[in-house]
Amino acid sequence: MIPIILCGATGRMGVTILDLIAQENGDSIVGAITRDDDPLLHTQLSQNKTITITNDYLSVFQKNPMAVIIDFSHASATKKFIQAAENSGNSIVIGTTGLSS
Repeated sequence: MIPIILCGATGRMGVTILDLIAQENGDSIVGAITRDDDPLLHTQLSQNKTITITNDYLSVFQKNPMAVIIDFSHASATKKFIQAAENSGNSIVIGTTGLSS
């Protein structure tokens, strides 16, 4: 089982990734991150009712230091996710588009 934290969990790609993970037996979502103004903030994932969608990424990263972070959020948030991942010991996969050098 690979513990996964998904940043951008309520976006189009985030929902697709969550659906794909829900179909697999070996992987597990341990965190779902969204932006501060998302109407789905503080609701439960439809794919996993034990996970609440949050904007407190620092806490989620620190509580799950062996998790892989998948970032499909927004280019403006990716840098802070990279820095937080480095500080918490997580690995990160970036699928966010629109990044500049």
